Amino acid sequence: MGIADGLRFSQAIIDCDFKTYQTTCHNISQSWVKKNQIFTQIMSDKNIKGKIGRKAIRLIFSLLSKIDPEHAA
Repeated sequence: MGIADGLRFSQAIIDCDFKTYQTTCHNISQSWVKKNQIFTQIMSDKNIKGKIGRKAIRLIFSLLSKIDPEHAA
């Protein structure tokens, strides 16, 4: 994300259009904040929904690491 932001910022400098840069960055960050809040809620939920969510996330990461072990998290 940092590299993409750097490219957007350099384009804003070239175009002298910092309003578009600001709007774009805000929209992107809002999306990430929302996803992070959902993930945090699932991971910290002590009820059955949280337990199922955590197991599902672990299973997904486990399967992904078997598909592409070189890039496993």
